[in-house]
Amino acid sequence: MKRIQLKPFIWLSLILVTQLPAISQTVDLKNFDYSKADSIALHFPKKKYKATAEIVGPLIKDLTTEHERARAIYRWVTDNIAYSFSNRSSNPQKVLIKRKAVCAGYATLLNQMLAEAGIRSKVISGNSKTEASDIGQKIEKSDHAWNAIYLQGEWHLTDATWSAGFYDKKKRKFTKDYQELYYLTPPEVFVKNHFPEEKEWQLLEEPVSKRDFIKSPLYYSTWFECEFTEKNFKKGLLNFRVKDTLAFHFSSECEISSLILQLNDEEMVYSPKIDSLNDNYWIRQKFQRPGNYTLTVFANGISICAYKLKIRK
Repeated sequence: MKRIQLKPFIWLSLILVTQLPAISQTVDLKNFDYSKADSIALHFPKKKYKATAEIVGPLIKDLTTEHERARAIYRWVTDNIAYSFSNRSSNPQKVLIKRKAVCAGYATLLNQMLAEAGIRSKVISGNSKTEASDIGQKIEKSDHAWNAIYLQGEWHLTDATWSAGFYDKKKRKFTKDYQELYYLTPPEVFVKNHFPEEKEWQLLEEPVSKRDFIKSPLYYSTWFECEFTEKNFKKGLLNFRVKDTLAFHFSSECEISSLILQLNDEEMVYSPKIDSLNDNYWIRQKFQRPGNYTLTVFANGISICAYKLKIRK
């Protein structure tokens, strides 16, 4: 058999090909299966820790990807820290020991633990919209804090405080109830109820103005989960006369069987007829009593959005 000798340039080509670095594949971070990371975080030993280093190393040692490590740390924080005004400190050490914090404590603890895992993050300060009374209110100073996490070459927005659960101001009680919505939230969703001090942290090509943020409606989590879109009222301040008909037009990815309008705290409740076509829904309602109201819209029994409604004679 005749032996064929490779020419030098062919050998060089083979060497170059074998030395090329492997091309990393991007992952859909929002829809990734985090069950392994979540399980590790939720089954991590429940005991008192004096330093975050006691947690971070063991927590991430069996996770090979950066995004899973970030997730495990995030789930540990949201599962182990309770919202409480009894600890307003933003010192991560104090938050860890007391296991209680307000938003700044959540954000700084998460920031430190991610840093110890070699993951870039940043604490973002700004304003939040949590109640209908916030609609139209002038922003004077920051009242909330959250994080941006750098994964796969991009910044992603998260809010560990809002993911952890709910705080009832009247009862002064925190209820742990994990909310996936506020982990790696799309910027166009996050800006609906988070307004950073520095506009670049909206992570939007066209940032929302402070004026538009203030005047926008209040959106609840179901609004985003069912991918609602308002078709007519994009402002949160509504002005009508008694003789006028308030007409809402929504679209939604969820099937809607009921839409209810509530003025104030169940002071007046209306169940208008629903007209629908494909994923579009229309309701119309008249109000007989002049006054200033909080108007909350419920879909299938769950609040989706709220407005400030002024009804004139």
